[in-house]
Amino acid sequence: MRKIVVGMWRDDAHGPTQVVSGPVGKEKVHYEAPAATLLGKEMSAFLDWANDGGDKTDPVLKAAIAHLWFVTIHPFDDGNGRIARAIADWALARSENIPQRFYSMSAQIRHERNEYYDILEKTQKGTLDITPWLSWFLGCLGRAFDGTEVTLRAVLHRRGSGTSMRRRRSTVASATSSTGCSMDLKGSSQRPSGRRSKSAHTTRRSAIFRVSSSNGC
Repeated sequence: MRKIVVGMWRDDAHGPTQVVSGPVGKEKVHYEAPAATLLGKEMSAFLDWANDGGDKTDPVLKAAIAHLWFVTIHPFDDGNGRIARAIADWALARSENIPQRFYSMSAQIRHERNEYYDILEKTQKGTLDITPWLSWFLGCLGRAFDGTEVTLRAVLHRRGSGTSMRRRRSTVASATSSTGCSMDLKGSSQRPSGRRSKSAHTTRRSAIFRVSSSNGC
């Protein structure tokens, strides 16, 4: 146990940062974060891409990629998952041309956190193909709509706003039909329920994360 660094990038003063679960001494390592020396470069690349208004990536897919990219960089000692969920909601909000938002992607991810942690770890430890992650993200978004529709159907009907959720469903369907993207991803990240970040003196891994695609994604 050690004191976390607040309001600053994490460091490797006590060894590389790892995401682990299990009792002390018998931890299972789910992820080893990129070396702290890479954080400035990686976060600059991420922020430039996330704020690029001219980027042609489908905006819903961009929300999914932004979440995965940030949580893989894992720039802070704590709170990376919460910030990644907020980034996803922020990116989705920017993609919409409606004044209301009746759903929360962050809340739906929390509701499905076990499945989320599974697909996240498989994606980060697998090949460079992030298509399964995108598919899960879009499915989770659709389920967020389902839950909201059940709760707000009567209100939306009375106010004649039923088209809002249908419009978003159309956007998700369009994103689902898009071809997949690939990311140069070596290593993996995120802190599931029962998992925590820790520093340990283990072999460092280089984890450089780049977005690449031949189709503009």
